[in-house]
Amino acid sequence: MSLGALFAEVFVTSLSGALSPGPLSTMAVREGAQGGARAGPVLALGHSLLELGIVLGLAFGLEGVLKRDDVGTAIALAGGLYLLWLGQATVRTALAGPASTLTAGDATSSGLGNLLAAGLVVSVSNPFFLAWWGTVGAGLVRQALDAGAPGIAVLYAAHILTDFGWLSLLSALTAGGRRVLGTAFYRWALVLSGLALLCLGGLFLARAASYLGPRLR
Repeated sequence: MSLGALFAEVFVTSLSGALSPGPLSTMAVREGAQGGARAGPVLALGHSLLELGIVLGLAFGLEGVLKRDDVGTAIALAGGLYLLWLGQATVRTALAGPASTLTAGDATSSGLGNLLAAGLVVSVSNPFFLAWWGTVGAGLVRQALDAGAPGIAVLYAAHILTDFGWLSLLSALTAGGRRVLGTAFYRWALVLSGLALLCLGGLFLARAASYLGPRLR
């Protein structure tokens, strides 16, 4: 397979991960409402740094670790609790004051370092993210290895391009809506993203329970 064909295959396949609803997309909406359009690219950068480690790990045989049930359980538990905390904090921020006085400045704006860390932490807390890399991503890495180091580089570039594009679009749309539609939009964007984070946290905890259930019988 040529490098061009590999790039196209990875790009199209990676859209299944980038465009699927998840905590990172929700964070891009949340932070876009609070911090503006810059949030998406910075979140994507933190996400891509984690993925660099995963891609290199898979190239050197990490696939078995990502598929272990105990690893999935620990990640689902920690991720579920983190997302529940983040979701309730987001909803409380949105409901803290009347719509006429609620502005982006009322919430603590995330600095670049915090956004970068959030992109990494929210990603690693998502068991579905690691499941994708342990299955679909691992298969792509095996194909890329046929072309050696250039193949791995092309795979990584094609994959993170989808993440940067999607997260940047989400945060830009939310930031634009806040400027055009005002504080009511800002409040509802935060409420909806907070509720989505709570639902995702519950989903992750349910996944952890499904891992633990057979072991406790």
